[in-house]
Amino acid sequence: MTASKPKRLALGPVPILLHPEDFAEPIPVKMIVADKKVYKEGVEHFLKALRAKEDVGTIVVVKHPKKRLYAVLDGHHRFWAQKEFGVKTISCAVIQDYTGLTFQLTQKGFYQPSPEITKNLRAPIKKWGAEILSYLKMFKEDPISMLGERLENRPRWKRRKKAVEEDDLI
Repeated sequence: MTASKPKRLALGPVPILLHPEDFAEPIPVKMIVADKKVYKEGVEHFLKALRAKEDVGTIVVVKHPKKRLYAVLDGHHRFWAQKEFGVKTISCAVIQDYTGLTFQLTQKGFYQPSPEITKNLRAPIKKWGAEILSYLKMFKEDPISMLGERLENRPRWKRRKKAVEEDDLI
């Protein structure tokens, strides 16, 4: 029997949003509501991953202040893919909402961008960010080969000797 990792306590939403997997807990699908503004290709991407038995990650939800009901804050495409796939419980990181305002705004899709923004802006930015991180990792491992001939052909700046003038001697 292996020891399970102790659950971290979050004093606010920021740690949960940065590392939702550290706060994951299983929640039944029937207790989760999500905005339907998702693009089909995004859901299909995660369905493909689920069929390949890949982990699609933890979604972030906001708990209703009085009911055992949760609204998806981050992970709408993953939620709909898992629901369509037939998953009964989903790994969720829960943000507590003591006023109910965040839950209501989340449930109504206030924080969920339109599918066009997700597809044409967020997805390319995430891809670009991943490519930058990959480049930086390779650069860290071997900066010389990453710079290549730039180092070999860089200009050699020579310092010119200043001629001593009479005014300098006085």
